[in-house]
Amino acid sequence: MKGKFLCVLITLLFAVPVLSFATPNITQVSYRETSGSVSPSGAWEEIFTVYSAGLTFVRTGHRASTTVNTGSWTINGYGTNEVQLLRDLSGAGVYGVVKTGEEGAKIGGGINVYTIQYDNGDVREVTLNSGYTYNNPELIITPVNTYIANVPLPAGASNRYKTD
Repeated sequence: MKGKFLCVLITLLFAVPVLSFATPNITQVSYRETSGSVSPSGAWEEIFTVYSAGLTFVRTGHRASTTVNTGSWTINGYGTNEVQLLRDLSGAGVYGVVKTGEEGAKIGGGINVYTIQYDNGDVREVTLNSGYTYNNPELIITPVNTYIANVPLPAGASNRYKTD
């Protein structure tokens, strides 16, 4: 009996550290940007949500009588760029990016939010212009910004404001 208990104890001692340090897989990356201080009819919010198979892009206005070109667009098969972004973020150690402090929030500017969701339910988020500080936020910000800058938006989505 003593030998079985010792065997189980040794197995657990070796298994638990391996399980607790395994980094979960990234399932989704979102980037949300808001306009900040502009007239209410021109205020907007844009959200890019990236999955391994493509992305969705949503733009909303803050009022019913908005001048914002609102809509929701799905871009499938943008190539291997989505998969590459998820791999780059996984390999960059973004799971360790955490909030480290709080400074005074900036008044009047837009907000930029970078959110990474994992298959175990964990979420990592970096919110710029919010007054929070983070350790190594560029591990998330740089690859996501590079990806977003190269997304070929559909013709109907390219203008932020209505043109009619």
